[in-house]
Amino acid sequence: MAAMLVRQLGISLILVSLALGQTVTQTPGAATTPCSTSSNSTTGGCASTTTNPAVCDPKAVPGGFLFKSPTINTIAEVGSPLNISWSYTPYTKTNLFPNNSIEIFFQNAAADGFKPAVWTRYVATRISPNATFYIWDVPQIQNGQYILRLVADGFDPVVAAAKGQTVCWSDGQPIPQMSNEFRIVNPQPLAETPDNFGPNSGASSLRRSTAFQLFPIFVLIALAVNSIASLL
Repeated sequence: MAAMLVRQLGISLILVSLALGQTVTQTPGAATTPCSTSSNSTTGGCASTTTNPAVCDPKAVPGGFLFKSPTINTIAEVGSPLNISWSYTPYTKTNLFPNNSIEIFFQNAAADGFKPAVWTRYVATRISPNATFYIWDVPQIQNGQYILRLVADGFDPVVAAAKGQTVCWSDGQPIPQMSNEFRIVNPQPLAETPDNFGPNSGASSLRRSTAFQLFPIFVLIALAVNSIASLL
């Protein structure tokens, strides 16, 4: 948990440093589109290129996702559905964003860590921008601690920063968010035990047991009949 908080703090510092680097008003396009002074500021963020550096709005305050589930107590099973749900921070302008789609990524927290460059394994793409949950059928993966990442409209400033790009966002645009670590496990196979009694052994035992219980009663009835006959 402590390691995750440190990593989250590091990512937050990256975003703060990006925000401090915004200087003048700029217009965002898509995350993979170069920044342009003529694009619409409500369509999303943009990333710089060598020929078109980003010039950002210093007053722009980003929004963000809030994971509801999974939580740190979640244990998901391979082959079973996992409910992934989220909401948004108060600063998010949900009447404008997301305006295209939502993507969910996953990675193994121990094997992949929190490196932005390895967010390449999809849970789902092209989720409706109005959605606030997604049911994931957990695929065949190894046991371990996992994390998810929500991205709106393909805009991921942390990944762009890892590539050396300067990133701008629009006011109220949701920036990506990681979930808490949760556990994924493979189901345990049922143990097989040999049948040492053969078919219908239970029924046979029941019949033998009942016969032994009734035998004394038959003996008593026979003796009583003989006694009555001798008196006659």
